[in-house]
Amino acid sequence: MREAMIFFKAKHDRLFPAVLTLFGLSCALFYWSGRESLWLDEIIAITHGLQPFPAFFVEILRHDIHPALYFWILGFWSSLAFGSDKWILLSSVFFGVISCAVLYRVAWRIYGAKAALWAVGLFAVLPTFSDFTGNLRMYGLVPVIALICWYANREFLRTGSRGWLMGLLLIQFAQTYLHAIGFYFAAFFALAALVDQWPTTNGKRLRHWFLAQVVTMLFMLPVVGSALVRGTEVLHLPSFFSLIDYPARLMIPLGLSEQAMPWIGGLAFMVYASLGLREKATRLTVVLIPCLALLVCIAISALGRPMFKPPVFQANLIPFLALGAGVAVSRLGWGGIKVATVIACLVIAIYTGLWVQKPQRGENLKPAAQYLTRHVNKGDMVVIPEMAVFWGIMRYGVAPRWGYPLQIRPLTDNAAWTALKTKLGPKWVDRLGLIPRQDHIDHAGVRYVFGRYAAHHRAETPGRIWAVVRKFKVEDIDIEQEKGVGDGHFIGGELTVIPLVDRLR
Repeated sequence: MREAMIFFKAKHDRLFPAVLTLFGLSCALFYWSGRESLWLDEIIAITHGLQPFPAFFVEILRHDIHPALYFWILGFWSSLAFGSDKWILLSSVFFGVISCAVLYRVAWRIYGAKAALWAVGLFAVLPTFSDFTGNLRMYGLVPVIALICWYANREFLRTGSRGWLMGLLLIQFAQTYLHAIGFYFAAFFALAALVDQWPTTNGKRLRHWFLAQVVTMLFMLPVVGSALVRGTEVLHLPSFFSLIDYPARLMIPLGLSEQAMPWIGGLAFMVYASLGLREKATRLTVVLIPCLALLVCIAISALGRPMFKPPVFQANLIPFLALGAGVAVSRLGWGGIKVATVIACLVIAIYTGLWVQKPQRGENLKPAAQYLTRHVNKGDMVVIPEMAVFWGIMRYGVAPRWGYPLQIRPLTDNAAWTALKTKLGPKWVDRLGLIPRQDHIDHAGVRYVFGRYAAHHRAETPGRIWAVVRKFKVEDIDIEQEKGVGDGHFIGGELTVIPLVDRLR
């Protein structure tokens, strides 16, 4: 009887995390299968691939705050079927599966197979995993790079291998150039590996490791400078409540994390962090990566540089919370703590299953483009002030490969880019392709104008004027004529397509 109980417990110690993993992967696939088209940030990511090399890198510098690495990888993937949104979105599912495989491999090499199974199960069952794999952003790939970055630091300090030294340099380069603030997390990965291996490493390895960090920091300078100069979107300053709020928002997708103190995120962080801190083998890793990274983020943000945007923190930090919790729970007997952990996992799994069944973002670029296609006539002009909206209408209303982003832009730049082009001079401005060739696309007799200023097109477009607006108002569009709103329009979650009435005719 005792042997049967031992067998039962050992079997379920592997079966339950395996079921969690399969459930998480199933939720991710279900979420992916429900996607119909791309939303604004995804349109930006995929449109970068329209620009050929080497102007590709200039185009990203011109139009994005993130470095080029992810967009370069995405360009290779999307080139196989650029017109298929499903295929393009599948890249995130692929990276999500790879992140599970890397987490399993790293945990298995250090802590054993049972710990690896639990770590992956705890990682995949969270709704953030489905969010990473269901959206066309770099966040499905970030956990892969983050885990390898930490592991490469750790293995070089442990072995002193030249191969690991080269791998360390390459992977820290990737960590830096994958996301606008990827460099921030690289510091915590390196620190955690150093503290972990300090008792066993030697002076020679430490010197080489330190030199590798110096080289990495030199590579980081362009990205760090860009982040400091450009800044980021407007984020809220932290408060004392952020010590509770940030960890809770770390564990759930962005849409949910905007709620006040989401309880499911707080539960998940409490369970994962307490388990990881309880286990001696993972305590320092959990303290120095997820916990310290959040505390330093709050401190920096309090100084006037808000930087907590949940997705990038989730992708970099959650794998280490799952790793710590997985090791801890794999070493527990079937007592109260393990049973409570299983119950918490079931609650999280139910929540994830319900979350993936709800539409998460308004995918209205494609419907807006289809509305225009049905209603515009030859001679009409469609004015689109915003970049991502213009690119989306072009993809769905004209053709997936509609042109080169650097060549089709508003003819006038904002003050910052005008000043930069003045400093560069005409020769370099021309070399870098910063002068657009035109500000419009003609398709099926309809002119689509990118930008607010469309008066110079009026002589060639005698038909109706349409506006596709998001943040801009109709009043912001300059056609040098009094205008009003006509009958009939399309209103989506973020977009409005409005026919304008030319009152002077």
